[in-house]
Amino acid sequence: AMSLTAFITIRSASSLDYDAIEAFLKKNLIVHSHLDWRQPLEWIGHSPCLMLEKDKKITGLLMCPAEIKDIYWIRLFAVPVGTSPEDAFRLLFAQALTEIHQMSSQPTIASIAFQHWMKNLLVSSGWEKFQEVVQLRWRGQKAALENNHERCNFSIRKMKAIDIPTITCIDHTCFESIWQHSEDTIERSYEQAAYSTVAEKAGIVVGYQISTAMGTNAHIARLAVLPEYQRQGVGQSLIHDMLLHFKKPWIREITVNTQKDNYKSLGLYTKIGFEPTSDGFPIFRYRE
Repeated sequence: AMSLTAFITIRSASSLDYDAIEAFLKKNLIVHSHLDWRQPLEWIGHSPCLMLEKDKKITGLLMCPAEIKDIYWIRLFAVPVGTSPEDAFRLLFAQALTEIHQMSSQPTIASIAFQHWMKNLLVSSGWEKFQEVVQLRWRGQKAALENNHERCNFSIRKMKAIDIPTITCIDHTCFESIWQHSEDTIERSYEQAAYSTVAEKAGIVVGYQISTAMGTNAHIARLAVLPEYQRQGVGQSLIHDMLLHFKKPWIREITVNTQKDNYKSLGLYTKIGFEPTSDGFPIFRYRE
């Protein structure tokens, strides 16, 4: 008897597969997708970006290219409903691992796990949990939204496209590599933001925030202040300004995600009146 694998192939997706992948993504799928500023199709052409095919039809998709050198996040994993995610993931990830090792001698391979099935799949594939992300929520608890940055001799203004290289430097100074954004991603987040601002001191950009809004919810997607300007009220003022901006009748809550062990960040948000929620998710890392 011929083995099933005779009809199964794994190959890199190219621009020629764009339509087939787009059609596949419209199907009824079991899907894991990363918190991303890009659409899945935009990753095509970046490696690893793999398709599992059975009789020339897509039966699985795995995208985990690096955006920051040596940092590979699982951006997308999808299989049709009724297919075993475990089998597809095992085959695709083995190939992805081979490609990653050809490109990087010391890769960090990470994944968010929003759903239980993804968490179980990662655990059974030898991944380990290394961080927990928690969500905090602000519902107008502390109404005192005074603008206190004038007396701290820095100003807050809207972000401009010209600020992006500077903001990328701040981002890379403030975040460990696994959480860093590339200049391209910061540009995309700026373009997709509902409200983005920078804090300036003596003409120098020392911090920034990027927020999104959807329906009745606004979300602080990114906030960073250069280390030498921290503890001077800059972060607090950026958040206050953002809360004032979203003080609209239809905005019911403002959320932010941060790592459970990032006490500096948690302290800043709780001081302003953000409250922890039960929403959160683990971050897994692949251990060779």
